[in-house]
Amino acid sequence: MRGYDPPHFDPHLTLNFKMSTTLSFVYSKLVRFKVGSGVPPGVFTVEPDLAERWEQPDDTTYVFYLRKGVRWQNAPPVNGRELTAEDIKFTFERFLAEKANPHRYLLDAVDRVEAMDRYTVRFRLKDPFVWLPHVLASL
Repeated sequence: MRGYDPPHFDPHLTLNFKMSTTLSFVYSKLVRFKVGSGVPPGVFTVEPDLAERWEQPDDTTYVFYLRKGVRWQNAPPVNGRELTAEDIKFTFERFLAEKANPHRYLLDAVDRVEAMDRYTVRFRLKDPFVWLPHVLASL
């Protein structure tokens, strides 16, 4: 079909509810919205996912502490290796750099992402942005 782009699973290039829903069953995030029978409708509580916890030491800094032992799928190029802060840094730098990313504006407040050590990643913001964990849970 002329003019038709076949579907793909790159979340940095997709703006599609059905695709986002499908990807939510496949990809993990730093944080996610709590789900389940005990969550009332319209309540969006952010909880850890790949991060075991996070803190906000000041108005323009968020620090996420990754769960240890999280592994990629056992397929090239990651071959089942452990997830690290460098992976998180790479992912969000790509997210911010990809010009065709329809969600890029959601993280306009992010100045830079830093891998502090193997399991710690820091988001430095240009300005205070209290919604960062909620935005990260929705991406």
